Amino acid sequence: YERSHILMSVATIGAIILHEFPEALAVLMFYRVGNYFEDMAVNKSKRTISALMSIRPDSANIIKENGSIERVDISKVKINDNIIINPFEKVPLDSIIYEGESWLDTKALTGESMPKAVKIGDEVLAGTINGDVSIKAKVIREYAESSVAKILKLVQDSQNRKANIEQLISRFAGIYTPIVVFGAIALTIIPTLIYGREFFNNWFQRSLTLLVVSCPCAFMVGIPLTYFSSIGRASKLGIMVKGGVFLDLLSKVQT
Repeated sequence: YERSHILMSVATIGAIILHEFPEALAVLMFYRVGNYFEDMAVNKSKRTISALMSIRPDSANIIKENGSIERVDISKVKINDNIIINPFEKVPLDSIIYEGESWLDTKALTGESMPKAVKIGDEVLAGTINGDVSIKAKVIREYAESSVAKILKLVQDSQNRKANIEQLISRFAGIYTPIVVFGAIALTIIPTLIYGREFFNNWFQRSLTLLVVSCPCAFMVGIPLTYFSSIGRASKLGIMVKGGVFLDLLSKVQT
């Protein structure tokens, strides 16, 4: 992405040197408009992915040894602590029920719309929502190791799991940009040496046009943006995708 900045910056500076101010302004304006729409799409996807954080519980009701209940931050809850999950509360941590029977709304984690019946001895996962009956459970995992924490981390790190084509484009731009720059320099110098210095401005202007036309914005911005927007759109539909590479795998599914 930064490499496309280099080509556009050189082209703009060159246009200013030639006193072609309308052209310099046009390059900057069109490039800025493109960046605006790119930022708008990225921010929309980020907001959608961030909305997933709403499934993260913030606190838990710990049952103390004297039977009293204290509400504490989930980071302070330890393994084997006893907690009470009130009606319609989120399960704060992965736990095993030791008292009570209820049902859970698990769609935040699994996408399953049907409630799941749970009883003594069943495991309940953080991020699911309890039904209309209080249950007591023993914590079996700290928050960092809970299912909901792992899911959120996977989605947040999804941009680091790039698809093969994204990696290819990054490598391609690293080779392509220097070639274009040196090609533009050659397009100015070689004809000038052949036809004389009076043709310098003409060929210099053509080399700047080459820089603008050859800018790999469509590759460097369009392809990663497509994957990122797809992950954001999937998140909005409740589908958690761990990265662009998995979108590629989905395209090969036959059943």
